[in-house]
Amino acid sequence: MVAVIFTGKTKPPLCKSYTTSEDMPKVYLRQTIDKNILSESRKTFDWELWIKKQEKEIIEYIKKENDAWFKNKDEAFNNFLNKLEEKWSHYNPRMHEEYQTDLYDVCSNWSDDEWIEWFRTRGLDYIISDFESWFNENMSAYNKIMRSKFIMLSKRKKYEWDAYPNRFYEARYW
Repeated sequence: MVAVIFTGKTKPPLCKSYTTSEDMPKVYLRQTIDKNILSESRKTFDWELWIKKQEKEIIEYIKKENDAWFKNKDEAFNNFLNKLEEKWSHYNPRMHEEYQTDLYDVCSNWSDDEWIEWFRTRGLDYIISDFESWFNENMSAYNKIMRSKFIMLSKRKKYEWDAYPNRFYEARYW
């Protein structure tokens, strides 16, 4: 007579099929659950390790794109300042349309002191308004560009993660 020792590492016979979890032996069910928990823990560990390795590359990419964009904006900002200086240094026939003001009708006989006072009180507001408009346009463009680059990077990283060997075989299994 052969003695059978149950170590808890037994599997049910392959020919037997179970319709519900109640039909399965408790030991086999516990092993299956433990195996799945280990598998999920391993997947989580693999993901965290992979994303940590990618984090440095992602940050470097975003910094590089950010620096390139701002480098180009230095020249654009200098152009903006030159145009602003040109605009306010010389007669601007479109000023009443651009700023909805009747300044030229009112100020034709002003002294230099009156002009300086007007510029300090109201003229500076127009310059600030021009700057805010320029800044908002550029920040909007920056946000659109960086969003599209980030989406493109995200898609590339998702493709790389899905091509990761364990993920590839799991995807084929399902």
